[in-house]
Amino acid sequence: MSRVLVALALASLLAACSTPATQPPEAAGPTLGKADGADQADQGCVVVLRRARMVTEYLMGAGGPPSDYWELTVDVDAAYTSVREVGVLYRTNLTAGKWYALAPEDHAAAGGFVTYRFELRHFVAAGASTTIDLIPYVRTAGGQRLFDHNRVADLSDAYHLDAENEWTIAADAAVCPDQAASTPHYILSYPADETLEAGPVTGGGHLKVTYDGRRLRETAQCMGAQGSVSATTIRMFYAFDGATDRPSDVTVEEYTVAYGQGCPESPCVTQRITEPLIAVPAGARSLALWFACVPGFSHGAPDNWQYDSNDGRNYVLPVD
Repeated sequence: MSRVLVALALASLLAACSTPATQPPEAAGPTLGKADGADQADQGCVVVLRRARMVTEYLMGAGGPPSDYWELTVDVDAAYTSVREVGVLYRTNLTAGKWYALAPEDHAAAGGFVTYRFELRHFVAAGASTTIDLIPYVRTAGGQRLFDHNRVADLSDAYHLDAENEWTIAADAAVCPDQAASTPHYILSYPADETLEAGPVTGGGHLKVTYDGRRLRETAQCMGAQGSVSATTIRMFYAFDGATDRPSDVTVEEYTVAYGQGCPESPCVTQRITEPLIAVPAGARSLALWFACVPGFSHGAPDNWQYDSNDGRNYVLPVD
């Protein structure tokens, strides 16, 4: 990927970002952003915002209204090795013009990028007057920050979320396309189709897996209920070369249905999907996968789990 770094005039973007002597108590978590003269713009796909969306969260047993937060997905070029820190600067209609820095919740390699996930919960309250300005960045080993201007042409501007765009920035495959998109992709769709794209699976490479939770949710009684909330977690297990007694596992879906108080329309459904990237060991000859529907958010004994395991044979892919 080319990395054309253009000098960034951040004066207007970060003019309100100074570091105070004390941080307000309600800002626990993020810290105030601060501009410096070494900042630059990235227009060469080193760091790029992929998606921003509002998520409504229903807590099991909480008994109160749901809470809203914004989930941000940021990709960083996996070949760019000088990354010391990845973050997002943001301000809202509740920050009095001040910019704050947000740290990622988690990250995972995906093709030619490392994907970072952020949760914006501070200084936001869902409503018609809500406005959010944000801009992702990477801090290099030398201390310089590169700000994402791959979708924002104005070097003194940022991304904006408001009622006009429904507080959403959609993914755009034309922006910073993944040059490593040839990673094999195993898709288990609903009701019962399995497809391997860009195969075969190769030793020393990776496999991306997408699982449609309806395969279990629509066919098995595996929702756990607590009060007016029902939920299930779907986990994927996998093992190489027949060693199914020592599988690895990862959550691929969390699904929640809530009824009653706080729901704009009942039932309220929330869904968090993960598409894991499996590292395939060099020398492996086969990969077996199977899936479990876990009532609620329990990760305990599997006495009442329901399985999608190809009738007990598991889903087995050869590895070249």
